[in-house]
Amino acid sequence: LPADQRAVWDATPAWMTGAYALAVWVGLAGAVLLLMRRRLAEPLLLVSLIALAVQFSGLLLVPQLRGLISSDMLLLPFVIVVVCALLGFGLFAFVDLTPEIEADFFFSTDDPQLQGSKRVERQFGRWRRLRGGCRGLSARSWFD
Repeated sequence: LPADQRAVWDATPAWMTGAYALAVWVGLAGAVLLLMRRRLAEPLLLVSLIALAVQFSGLLLVPQLRGLISSDMLLLPFVIVVVCALLGFGLFAFVDLTPEIEADFFFSTDDPQLQGSKRVERQFGRWRRLRGGCRGLSARSWFD
Protein backbone atom coordinates (compact mmCIF):
# COMPACT_ATOMS: atom_id res chain seq x y z
CA LEU A 1 0.00 0.00 0.00
CA PRO A 2 1.11 3.59 -0.57
CA ALA A 3 2.14 5.45 2.58
CA ASP A 4 -1.05 7.55 2.83
CA GLN A 5 -3.33 4.53 2.46
CA ARG A 6 -1.19 2.58 4.92
CA ALA A 7 -1.60 5.37 7.47
CA VAL A 8 -5.40 5.28 7.07
CA TRP A 9 -5.35 1.48 7.40
CA ASP A 10 -3.27 1.65 10.58
CA ALA A 11 -5.49 4.36 12.09
CA THR A 12 -8.74 2.43 11.46
CA PRO A 13 -9.98 0.89 14.74
CA ALA A 14 -11.28 -2.67 14.93
CA TRP A 15 -14.85 -1.57 15.70
CA MET A 16 -15.02 0.21 12.33
CA THR A 17 -13.90 -2.95 10.56
CA GLY A 18 -16.46 -4.95 12.55
CA ALA A 19 -19.22 -2.49 11.64
CA TYR A 20 -18.19 -2.77 8.00
CA ALA A 21 -18.31 -6.58 8.12
CA LEU A 22 -21.70 -6.50 9.85
CA ALA A 23 -23.08 -4.04 7.29
CA VAL A 24 -21.89 -6.14 4.36
CA TRP A 25 -22.96 -9.62 5.53
CA VAL A 26 -26.24 -8.61 7.13
CA GLY A 27 -26.98 -6.48 4.07
CA LEU A 28 -26.32 -9.46 1.82
CA ALA A 29 -28.65 -11.65 3.88
CA GLY A 30 -31.28 -8.89 3.82
CA ALA A 31 -30.99 -8.54 0.05
CA VAL A 32 -31.39 -12.29 -0.48
CA LEU A 33 -34.42 -12.34 1.83
CA LEU A 34 -35.81 -9.33 -0.02
CA LEU A 35 -35.59 -11.25 -3.28
CA MET A 36 -37.42 -14.10 -1.55
CA ARG A 37 -40.03 -11.57 -0.35
CA ARG A 38 -39.53 -12.39 3.33
CA ARG A 39 -40.52 -9.95 6.06
CA LEU A 40 -37.22 -10.54 7.86
CA ALA A 41 -35.50 -8.56 5.08
CA GLU A 42 -36.69 -5.24 6.47
CA PRO A 43 -35.07 -5.45 9.93
CA LEU A 44 -31.89 -6.97 8.48
CA LEU A 45 -31.51 -4.15 5.99
CA LEU A 46 -32.16 -1.64 8.77
CA VAL A 47 -29.41 -3.25 10.89
CA SER A 48 -27.11 -3.07 7.87
CA LEU A 49 -27.87 0.64 7.42
CA ILE A 50 -27.19 1.31 11.12
CA ALA A 51 -23.90 -0.61 10.93
CA LEU A 52 -22.96 1.45 7.86
CA ALA A 53 -23.70 4.66 9.76
CA VAL A 54 -21.60 3.42 12.70
CA GLN A 55 -18.72 2.60 10.38
CA PHE A 56 -18.85 6.00 8.69
CA SER A 57 -19.19 7.81 12.02
CA GLY A 58 -15.70 6.61 12.83
CA LEU A 59 -14.38 9.05 10.26
CA LEU A 60 -15.55 11.87 12.56
CA LEU A 61 -14.97 10.21 15.92
CA VAL A 62 -11.42 8.95 15.44
CA PRO A 63 -9.05 11.95 15.41
CA GLN A 64 -6.26 10.05 13.59
CA LEU A 65 -8.61 9.27 10.69
CA ARG A 66 -10.10 12.74 10.61
CA GLY A 67 -6.63 14.18 10.15
CA LEU A 68 -5.75 11.79 7.33
CA ILE A 69 -8.89 12.24 5.22
CA SER A 70 -9.78 15.38 3.27
CA SER A 71 -13.07 17.16 3.88
CA ASP A 72 -14.28 16.15 0.40
CA MET A 73 -13.88 12.51 1.33
CA LEU A 74 -15.83 13.04 4.56
CA LEU A 75 -18.90 14.14 2.62
CA LEU A 76 -19.20 11.00 0.48
CA PRO A 77 -19.99 8.50 3.30
CA PHE A 78 -22.83 10.68 4.56
CA VAL A 79 -24.27 11.03 1.06
CA ILE A 80 -24.17 7.22 0.80
CA VAL A 81 -26.04 6.79 4.11
CA VAL A 82 -28.71 9.35 3.12
CA VAL A 83 -29.24 7.79 -0.33
CA CYS A 84 -29.48 4.27 1.18
CA ALA A 85 -31.96 5.49 3.79
CA LEU A 86 -34.12 7.16 1.14
CA LEU A 87 -34.04 4.07 -1.08
CA GLY A 88 -34.92 1.86 1.88
CA PHE A 89 -37.80 4.10 2.90
CA GLY A 90 -39.11 4.16 -0.66
CA LEU A 91 -38.80 0.41 -1.00
CA PHE A 92 -40.59 -0.46 2.21
CA ALA A 93 -43.21 2.27 1.85
CA PHE A 94 -44.26 1.45 -1.71
CA VAL A 95 -43.39 -2.23 -2.30
CA ASP A 96 -45.65 -5.00 -1.00
CA LEU A 97 -43.49 -7.74 0.53
CA THR A 98 -46.35 -10.15 1.13
CA PRO A 99 -45.39 -13.55 -0.33
CA GLU A 100 -47.63 -14.69 -3.16
CA ILE A 101 -48.35 -18.35 -3.80
CA GLU A 102 -49.80 -18.88 -7.23
CA ALA A 103 -51.86 -21.87 -8.37
CA ASP A 104 -48.93 -23.54 -10.14
CA PHE A 105 -46.57 -23.21 -7.17
CA PHE A 106 -45.40 -26.66 -6.03
CA PHE A 107 -46.64 -26.15 -2.44
CA SER A 108 -50.06 -25.07 -3.64
CA THR A 109 -53.17 -27.17 -2.98
CA ASP A 110 -53.92 -26.84 -6.71
CA ASP A 111 -50.71 -28.68 -7.62
CA PRO A 112 -51.65 -31.69 -9.84
CA GLN A 113 -49.05 -33.96 -8.22
CA LEU A 114 -50.36 -33.15 -4.74
CA GLN A 115 -53.95 -33.74 -5.88
CA GLY A 116 -52.94 -37.11 -7.36
CA SER A 117 -51.22 -38.11 -4.13
CA LYS A 118 -54.30 -37.14 -2.12
CA ARG A 119 -56.52 -39.18 -4.46
CA VAL A 120 -54.32 -42.28 -4.04
CA GLU A 121 -54.26 -41.73 -0.27
CA ARG A 122 -58.07 -41.53 -0.13
CA GLN A 123 -58.45 -44.65 -2.25
CA PHE A 124 -55.83 -46.86 -0.57
CA GLY A 125 -55.24 -45.20 2.78
CA ARG A 126 -51.95 -44.06 4.21
CA TRP A 127 -48.87 -46.18 3.76
CA ARG A 128 -47.80 -47.92 6.91
CA ARG A 129 -44.43 -49.38 7.59
CA LEU A 130 -44.38 -53.05 8.46
CA ARG A 131 -41.75 -54.36 10.77
CA GLY A 132 -40.99 -57.96 11.06
CA GLY A 133 -38.17 -60.28 11.66
CA CYS A 134 -37.06 -63.77 10.85
CA ARG A 135 -34.70 -65.83 12.92
CA GLY A 136 -32.00 -67.76 11.21
CA LEU A 137 -32.27 -65.80 7.99
CA SER A 138 -28.95 -64.55 6.76
CA ALA A 139 -27.36 -63.72 3.48
CA ARG A 140 -25.17 -66.80 3.71
CA SER A 141 -28.21 -69.11 3.76
CA TRP A 142 -29.32 -67.71 0.40
CA PHE A 143 -26.07 -68.70 -1.26
CA ASP A 144 -26.08 -72.30 0.02
